[in-house]
Amino acid sequence: MADGVEAVPRHLFLPSVYWEFASGDVVARDRGADPDGWLAGAYRDTPAITQWDDGDQDGGRQDFTSILSMPTMVALMPPAQ
Repeated sequence: MADGVEAVPRHLFLPSVYWEFASGDVVARDRGADPDGWLAGAYRDTPAITQWDDGDQDGGRQDFTSILSMPTMVALMPPAQ
């Protein structure tokens, strides 16, 4: 399973702006403003938050409602039957 996770380019599943946990805070990763930081974050072993508050980005970021799971969690998932 780990070979499959490593073979799939994770950045292809991310929007142009996502958020990740870094140093105890949530940090925006914006491909337009910081392409290198955006790409580096895509391959860290952290979940990538892709949506807040069901898409209400201006709602004060109360709850994340969609994420791209961290690679180690995907590697631990059992194969589909």
